[in-house]
Amino acid sequence: MTTEEKIDRIIMLLEDENIGICPRVKLLEQTVNGNGGPGLSEQIRTNSRNWGILVTVVLTIIPLAFWVLK
Repeated sequence: MTTEEKIDRIIMLLEDENIGICPRVKLLEQTVNGNGGPGLSEQIRTNSRNWGILVTVVLTIIPLAFWVLK
């Protein structure tokens, strides 16, 4: 087996979905970002978005309520 064939085989193994490095990197990313769940930064983004929606709804409903009850 020549050096080029060995390199081609290594590249093929690294790119293969079942035995390559890609699934391992995906598992590592999940572990680093929260053991398979959403990571801390994703949770903060979600909480910020939810608070923004809540504040917008409340600030819209309160003036409408005062206007209707007037």
